[in-house]
Amino acid sequence: MPHNSAIRTDATRRAQVCKFVDTAHSYGELRRTVRGGELSRRPSNSAWRAARATKSVFRFADVLGPDFNEAGLPKTAALFEAVDHDAERVAKGGKHFFSRARPFIASRDVQPIVPKRPGDDYHSYPSGHATFGYLCAILLAQMIPEKRDALFARGREFGMNRVVDGVHYPSDVEAGRIDGTLVAAALMANPDFQRDFADAKAQVRAALKLD
Repeated sequence: MPHNSAIRTDATRRAQVCKFVDTAHSYGELRRTVRGGELSRRPSNSAWRAARATKSVFRFADVLGPDFNEAGLPKTAALFEAVDHDAERVAKGGKHFFSRARPFIASRDVQPIVPKRPGDDYHSYPSGHATFGYLCAILLAQMIPEKRDALFARGREFGMNRVVDGVHYPSDVEAGRIDGTLVAAALMANPDFQRDFADAKAQVRAALKLD
């Protein structure tokens, strides 16, 4: 269950501070530039594309190593599953409020390189993946401050991949960063979450042999 029912679904309205100009043309130029370099060094198989579109805290294993995995960290998996519900609720509130079309709906020149899910044709702002990615980076950095810089870099990549993939505008990702920060602050002020967080932190640090 989500930890903090007091997290307001209209929190993303604060993301109106983003002042990006995301026309289909300017977005397309950015996407072609970034994606060209990205695809030159990434596999193009369908399994990779599906994994790239998956929201999971364990995608941070490329920073934390193979011992950071769902099978060995059940408390951590449960914590971040609940965190995902909280993040999703906030992001959906913003999506319904702004009702911004996805880039590939705004322009036929934009072709997504990851599988589209039901509902992906609509509601681009804010990015739910970016919200979750930044939120995970913030929480993991609290657990493992030794990896703080790398975790935040991975969180940024988690969000910007959605631009490269053709399913979000840069400002969607920036709004997700704001939302992720708001949700993290609300969760860390919740006593129930603090207890579960402490248990997961101990589990992660033991698994990674950091204590």
